[in-house]
Amino acid sequence: MAFETISFGLLSKIYDNLKNNLPEKVVISQHFGLRNFRVFSSWLKVLTEVRNVCAHHSRLWNRKRFTRATVPRDAELMHPWVSHSFGQDDKARTYIALCIIAYMLDSLSLHPEWKTQLIELIETQQRLDYTAMGWQRGWKSMPIWMVDDGNT
Repeated sequence: MAFETISFGLLSKIYDNLKNNLPEKVVISQHFGLRNFRVFSSWLKVLTEVRNVCAHHSRLWNRKRFTRATVPRDAELMHPWVSHSFGQDDKARTYIALCIIAYMLDSLSLHPEWKTQLIELIETQQRLDYTAMGWQRGWKSMPIWMVDDGNT
């Protein structure tokens, strides 16, 4: 019950402060599709920042100052991810944050329409500087951005 009333940032800090040798820390990260709790902890920090930017109506699209996300190795993943590498600057931009959101929603089987709506939004923004957001060439062909239309 208490976890329903605490902030996302506090939840992230509670997880980060759990002892690393607690098996529950790994179980929690696996619930979100990650075998490495350190990656999950990094992602929670990024998501906290994204949430705060959005909640305070700040500019998100080309933000450069997120916490640098830890990029998981293939063996640490339980679901499709991106097949390109991220530069140091790219690890702190909007694109990787959106990849994290897409990954976590996929791992929880939540809001399948989110990716479709995001792709449609991005495609309607003709003047958008994708490189300022950290987007990579060929991003729509990455496994994480494949939309399951329900026919498979």
